[in-house]
Amino acid sequence: MVTYPVVRTTRRAWSASHAFEFIPGLTCVKPCPDPHKGQVDHSIKAVESVTLGASSRNWRKAIAAGSNAGSTLSGTRFAAVPHHGGYYYKLLDVGSCCSYGAASGAFGYESFPTVSSVASSTAAAIASEKLLGSYIAGRNSWRGGNFLAEFSETVHMLRHPIESIFGHTTHFVKSVHAIRHLKSRSSYGHKLGSLWLSFVFGWKPLFDDIHDANVAINKLADPSNHDSYRISGSGSVQTSAAAAGGALSLGVSNFTVYDRTLVSTWDQRYYGAIRARPESFATVAETFGISGYDIVPAVWEAVPWSFFVDYFLNVQQVLDSWRFATADLAWLMGGYKNTVTMIAGDSYKRADLDETKVLCLPSISGGKSRSIYKSRAPLISLPYPGFRFKIPGIGSLKWANTAALAAQIAGSRPRSFSTF
Repeated sequence: MVTYPVVRTTRRAWSASHAFEFIPGLTCVKPCPDPHKGQVDHSIKAVESVTLGASSRNWRKAIAAGSNAGSTLSGTRFAAVPHHGGYYYKLLDVGSCCSYGAASGAFGYESFPTVSSVASSTAAAIASEKLLGSYIAGRNSWRGGNFLAEFSETVHMLRHPIESIFGHTTHFVKSVHAIRHLKSRSSYGHKLGSLWLSFVFGWKPLFDDIHDANVAINKLADPSNHDSYRISGSGSVQTSAAAAGGALSLGVSNFTVYDRTLVSTWDQRYYGAIRARPESFATVAETFGISGYDIVPAVWEAVPWSFFVDYFLNVQQVLDSWRFATADLAWLMGGYKNTVTMIAGDSYKRADLDETKVLCLPSISGGKSRSIYKSRAPLISLPYPGFRFKIPGIGSLKWANTAALAAQIAGSRPRSFSTF
């Protein structure tokens, strides 16, 4: 079993070499060494390290739900590019020992500079400002995308059969109200049975439609269903300073030098997403907790079915609760990278070189060495509150005049029967 945090290290080495040749002159006043040639090897080493934090055990579900599944990371890396090219010189003074020397290949590396593990407050401030701008831009322009459009259509699909049921119910209540004057129980029962059969056969397809709409809404209620809007912000600060110059080890006489510059860069980045979902799915039920068959005993026992009014009140509450969607922070990560680069320029002739005595032709490119520190971590807050907006096309249920329905139902109680 892995115990977090986990520290992993890697030992790295960069190697290079160049060849050289040393040729005595044909006319020499002084004794000269024997002609010779050879190779010089160069290497630089570093230990890279990364520290990994544990990911969430349910990271797959978190990703599907649009939640934060990120983990912490910090570590140091290195990179190097050698000096490379060719070098030739010739002594023009006949009294000198040697006539010329040459070298070519890779001439070694710069040592790795020290890099800080502390983030730049200036870069972080710039990144935070841009992240806030990205968030506000999304807040002002984004309204939930395809998911909320699909949700709106589904709610309309649910709303239409309920509107029809309301109309059927008011018609049925009026019809029951019209036969309340009958004194015969058998006549009342016959008429009520006929009305009920007509009513319930009209309800059957409407309840089927409600059931289908609720199935669709329940699918949308799955946590993995949402739309997200990506937000990000980044900031960067860079400084540069001259460093002490250098000279290469060529294996032959060296009449060149080069300049160095130390460049430091601090990068900060925030990236994440806003998630949009309807405000509540809590009251979804197959038919909002009522069936047409629940009305039968209430009607036959001549009890006002006030619970049916509550049914329509509940429908209104449910759909009203879905009129608004929330856009909240789905996930957010923050990270920074500090980079320090030692840049060595191309080699050039020394300023004190007497060119009447020495011909020097350097063509050696500069090298680089770089140290990088990276860090990232999940964040739980954004410098701006969440927002709430209306889903287009879902208004209040004006058709649900429950007060009128309540009055009709209350008045449908039949008068006392005098005969059977």
